[in-house]
Formats: sequence, structure tokens, C-alpha cells
Amino acid sequence: MIIHMIGNAHIDPVWLWRWPEGVSEMISTCRTMVEMLKNSDDLIFTKGEAMMYEWIEKTDPQLFDEIVKLVKSGRWNIVNGWWVQPDCNIPSGESFVRQSLYGKRYFKEKFGIDVKVGYNVDSFGHAATLPQILKKSGFDYYVFMRPGPNEKSLPSLFRWRSPDGSEVIAFRLSRNYETRRDKGDLERQIRAYLEDSSNLGSTMVFYGVGDHGGGPTIEDIDYIRKHKDFSDEIKLEFSSPDRFFGVIRDKKETLPVVEDELQYHSIGAYSVNSKMKILNRKSENALTTAERFSTIVSVVEGIAYPYDVFEKAWKSLLFNQFHDLLGGTAIKEAYEDAYNELGGVISDAEKIKHLSLQTLSKDIDTRGDGLPFVIFNPSAFEREEYVEFEPWLNWEEWDERILIDSDGHEVEYQKVHPTELMNNTYRILFKAKVPPLGYSVYWLKNGKPSRVKKHLIYGDGFIENEFYRLKLTDEGYINLYDKQKNIQYFSEPSCVPVVVKDDSDTWSHGISQYSREHESLKARKVKIENGKLESKIRIEIIYKRSKILEDITIHAGDPVIRVHFIVDWHESFKMLKLKYLFNEIKRVIAEVPYGMIERPLNGQEYPMQRGLFFENDNCSFTIVNNGKYAYDVLDNEARITLLRNPPYAWHIPYRIKRNETLYFTDEGIQEFDIWMSGYSPYQIGEGSKIARSLNEPLEIFSIPKHAGKFAPRNSFFEVNGEGVLLEALKMSESKDGSAIIRLWETTGTNRRFFLNAFGNSKAFSIKGHEIKSIRLKNGSFKEVDLLEK
Repeated sequence: MIIHMIGNAHIDPVWLWRWPEGVSEMISTCRTMVEMLKNSDDLIFTKGEAMMYEWIEKTDPQLFDEIVKLVKSGRWNIVNGWWVQPDCNIPSGESFVRQSLYGKRYFKEKFGIDVKVGYNVDSFGHAATLPQILKKSGFDYYVFMRPGPNEKSLPSLFRWRSPDGSEVIAFRLSRNYETRRDKGDLERQIRAYLEDSSNLGSTMVFYGVGDHGGGPTIEDIDYIRKHKDFSDEIKLEFSSPDRFFGVIRDKKETLPVVEDELQYHSIGAYSVNSKMKILNRKSENALTTAERFSTIVSVVEGIAYPYDVFEKAWKSLLFNQFHDLLGGTAIKEAYEDAYNELGGVISDAEKIKHLSLQTLSKDIDTRGDGLPFVIFNPSAFEREEYVEFEPWLNWEEWDERILIDSDGHEVEYQKVHPTELMNNTYRILFKAKVPPLGYSVYWLKNGKPSRVKKHLIYGDGFIENEFYRLKLTDEGYINLYDKQKNIQYFSEPSCVPVVVKDDSDTWSHGISQYSREHESLKARKVKIENGKLESKIRIEIIYKRSKILEDITIHAGDPVIRVHFIVDWHESFKMLKLKYLFNEIKRVIAEVPYGMIERPLNGQEYPMQRGLFFENDNCSFTIVNNGKYAYDVLDNEARITLLRNPPYAWHIPYRIKRNETLYFTDEGIQEFDIWMSGYSPYQIGEGSKIARSLNEPLEIFSIPKHAGKFAPRNSFFEVNGEGVLLEALKMSESKDGSAIIRLWETTGTNRRFFLNAFGNSKAFSIKGHEIKSIRLKNGSFKEVDLLEK
């Protein structure tokens, strides 16, 4: 048997140190490894993460040139063609695509290699959809460590298959990616891997000092040379993952198949440090929205696409998706850097977006009676939902104005209070209808509005519209009756904030679920505000030193219930969840990166993305969010995890000392939204659109009155097909004037859909759970991989 000895140096660029320390350690480790390789003919070193190489290229060009030579000689092996080793549950599917897009392109340009080995040995878990993302990004293999053998039973080597059928060959590290400096650790490492070997005549053993860098030691290298004949049947060889996979590649058909997510390690990482996770979601949404409108402007207006700004912003986001940063397990000082950097990402994206929208606005025909304003839709499906707009009327007092849409029809509106405290400033609320990836112009003009029909009903402790009746308990909980389906969704009053005692460390090491015991929080104040188009329940909760403000809102003719939270939290070692008690749950489906997955109703803490979907034979219900990533369901009780508040970077077995000064991760104020809606059974794609509406808000602003080449209502791009959603619309990295369109199928059903893009139309087929990338150039569509090839 051949044991491929993999000399490596796992380096966390940020964790228990800030990123400048990570840069210093990367340079130091790589400089040491270059010297060791120069003085050795047999040693091979393995290292990944494009970000590290770019840092070295910028700070030490001479060292970088030495690494290039060693890569060409085969002595320095590059794996993980991603920008960093990210958290592999929380980033969006498109973020994983960009890890490959920027990482693999960098390695191709600088080293002339096409990295085939995906490598995330320190990430806390791995989404079930990653094999498709990896395979369509040009990877054939994947190396990981967590979950460990004590957390999930897996073969050491297997074919990992995603829901669409894509496969990569995956290898799990049996013990660790590093060896300690104590005598005998390398031998213990070898024997642990032998116990878990795949019986294919070959396996890998990883060695080298890690986390804060270091790499293979002289003692480890001498041991391998001295024991190259480990036994009569076992030989040790300096090697690399590429060599190992090259040996076992032809034995692929003999390997077992795993069709599952690779979880669960460190369940606390799904929810700890809410600010970091909300900033991540905002950054992803801001970048993809800015790309869509910038692409439209590039195609229809001929404006240069800002490739450099997008690349810089995406690389900043990808770095901050490093598993310890986005997972919430780094030190407090590291997050000051991360918050600043993600704020810059959002700012850059917002500037690009609004400059693009203003460029389009100048060519929209806005002539008409009254003050014009425009609403842009960033989604590839028509949106009909409520928006608020604050017209600038020079502090004029007004009682009667008429709102007119792009078809000349009067639109009902309701005055609502603006955020400022000024006389004669006004905000209006109304239901807008905006075509896919397009816009609609509205006008506010003088005149007496038509008489408004009564749409909302309210009374003592209840509000209702055409879809729902929400009855409020004295404690501030809700019963929800669907008037059209004649269904009571909850068996008991729900949407209940509950406090759960949480003594686990920052990672929640060693547990798979949190206690079902909890303290239900009750409202101190409840107030119902009613208008002709909007009814709102305002709830104030005081809990010890903390305060929760909760607004539950319904609108006329709208099937979505919107809940806005402002939480000021000051309770250490306690987590806050939002509890629902359903009449019946047969299936729970969670959105994961570029996919959906059904999970058991076993009370375990699970990761999710934008939406959670509850289904039975008679009805379905979705709960979507704009920055929360964890939930649990036991039987018919579901809980969304809103926050956790352990100390920063507390890692067992460290024991917290009495009266020790501690800083807590979720201390302070945070704002977020939870939207809820019923939908037709097994029409999960409709629920997914609600998640997109929350995360991709309509854009609205005033516009000068002028003639233009575009009509007052217009769509530039549309995806027409049930269950198929657009995720990315961008200009190609080839800079040849082509656009890249990325979509995915949300329901697991093979489908046909139509693309209507900039005056070009074509029908496509898509498999259930498939991610599809399409290039549009000169009116012609062509399917490409995730690297746009």
C-alpha cells in the first residue's frame, strides 16, 4: 500500500489574529518552504487559496517568482482553486461560483495551471449542492475534514453526488490536516489514516504545522525518509493530492456514492455574530443587483462595464466569507476590519447600481401631468408589491393628490409617516406593479382621488385582508387563518420570541441541537395601527436588560405578512429563537446554496439560506428572511434562530473564569425582516419568489420630466418558466461584449423555460436542481460552464 504523504501548511488568514498578522505568517511560511524545497530533491509541498498567492505577489515579488518556478517543477502543488477556504453553508450559491471564477482564473494566469482539486479541510460543513458547483467549475476532486468520523459515518473516499446528479471524488481526512511538534504525533497520524483507508491500495496522510502556519518540520521530513518502508506492505512517499487522485482516478466506478450534505460540525456557526451574517447577505444582494443593472446599461446604452470595481468588491466579499470570519468564530478585533470592508463592498455596489439606474432614467419618457418618479425591478419576474415613496414637494402642505401609473390608471395610496420629524413632509404607500428587470413610471398630480374601497378589516385584537385574518393574543402572539384556503396554519398562537439557555462555546462544539426548553417572551405593549391599505400590529417586549420591537404588517390585496424586528440584546449565554406551532408538517425544505434540500423533523439545528418551506398535502407555508441562516424543526414545532450571544472566540476546553472581562458576539442592536406567506402545495418556486422580493427590494426615486427613447413601462430581461429563477446577470469576464446569464431550477422537476433578453428570445430545457449558465452574444445564446467557457 502506498501512503501519499501530503506536506501542507494550513494558514488561517484571520482568526485569533487580524488579517495583517495572517499576511505576515503566509509570507514567512512560504519563504521557509521555498528554502526547504531548494535543499531537498524529494519533498513536495501543497498549498491553496488564490488570495494568499496574490498577497505574496504584491508584497514579495521575488518570493512569488521562486514559487512559480517550484510549481512548474512539480515540487509545489496548488490545490483549492478558490479565493479562500470559505464557510461552505452560509455564502450564496453565486458566491461559491465567484470563488472558482476568480481563484481558478488567477492560477491559470499566474501559474498556467488548471486546478482540479477542491480543498476545504477546515470548513465546518459542506452543502449538498457543492458537487455541481465544483464540477461545473472544472473540479474533479474534493478534500475535506469536517464532519469528522464521530460526527458522520462516511467512507474515506467516495463519489459525492449533488441533487442534479453531478459528481466529484471526495476524500475525508481521517484525523487532521496538521501534525503537532510532539514526538510520535506523525506516526499516530499515519496509523489513524490506515484504520480509515479505502482499501484501494493507496491513501493520503497530511502533515505539517498549521492554523498559524508553519508547514512540514525537519523532524517530520526526517521521519518519513527514515520510515519510507513503514512495513512490508506499506510505503511512505512524499506526494500531493494531484498525484493521489491520479492513481485512484481509474477506480472511480468502484467507489461508493454519497448523496447527502456533509454536516454537522459547529452548528453555532450558522447563527453566531448576526451583524457579520447580515452584512454578508447585504453584500451579496448589492453586488448581484448592481451587476444586473450595470449589464443592462452596458447592453442598451453602450456604457463601459466596471470590471475592475466588481472584481475588487467580489474579492473583498470572498475573503470575508473565510470560514472563521463568516462563521462568527474569530476575535472581536478581526470583525472591526470585516465590518469596514463589507461596508465598502456595499457602498461600491450601491454607487454602480444608482449610476446605472440614472443612466437608464435619462432615456425614459416621463412626460405627463404631475411629478414623475420611477420604480425599478431587479428581479427577472414581474413584481406586484407595496412600496413607500417620499415625493419632494418643497414643504407644500397638501391633502389631495392623484397617483397615476404608466397605463394612465389611478392607483390608490395611503399617507404614512416619514422617518424625519418635519412639517409638511410626506410619504406615500401604494401597490406598485413593475415588469421583470425593468421599470414603471408613476406620476403624482393635483386632483381629488377617487373614493377608496374598504380593503382591510380590523377590530379588537385582530386585523385582516382578503387573504388572512391575524388574531392577536394578549401576549403578542398570532393565530393565522387563511380565508381563501379555509385553513388555520397554527395549532397554537405562533411567531413567539423564545429565549433558550446556551452554555455552548462560540462554535457550539459537541452538540447537534439546542434545548427545547425555553422562556416565551410576552408583550409589554401592543398597538394596532390601521389605514386604508396597511394594518400594522406594533409589539414591544422587554426582557431583563433587552428590548424587542416587532411590527407585523398586512396590506390590502397582498398575500405576504411582513414582520420587521429591531432587537437590542444584552443577555449573555442566551439565544433568541422565533417559534411556530403548525397544525401539521409533513416536509420541511430549506434553501441551500443554489438548491433546496429536505431534512428530517428531528429538532437538530440546520443551516439555511433565504427561505424555509413547510408542506403537507393541503397547504404550504413559507418563512423567508434577509440575513438569518439557522433553524430547527421537531415534529410540528419550527424555530428560526435569530441570534446567539456567546463570547467572541471562546473555544472549549477553555474554562471561563469568574469575573473575567468578556465581549459578546450579538450584544447590541440589530434589524432584520421575516416575511411569511401561504402558497399552493408543491409550488415551492412561488415561495422562492417571495424570498427574492425581500432580498432584492424595488428601487424607487424621482426622475425629471423629459422625452426619451424608452416607454414609461419597460422590461429588458425576463425568465418565463415556473420554478426557474435568475441569480446572476453580468458581462462576461472575456470582455468580448457578451452577457452571462445564470439560473437554477428550484423544485427538482425537469422543465422548459423561455429567456427574453434585450429583444432576443429562446426556449431552454433545464433539469431538476440544475444550475445553468448561458452566454448571450450578438443575439445568439450558448450554454457555458460556471467559468463562462
